[in-house]
Amino acid sequence: MGDSRRKYDEEFKRNAVELCRTSGKTTSQIARDLGINSSMLNRWRREQVKYGERAFPGI
Repeated sequence: MGDSRRKYDEEFKRNAVELCRTSGKTTSQIARDLGINSSMLNRWRREQVKYGERAFPGI
């Protein structure tokens, strides 16, 4: 069987992280709205802080 994990593109990740900064919702609420796990969204947030514009180089 193939890899069943979903892959998210750079734009999706950046938009998700931006929602965390601007929406006033909790990370858990945003993750639920987007249909992703909150731990994944937290990882993307950490990567954005650590790498800035170089975060999410590809899928």
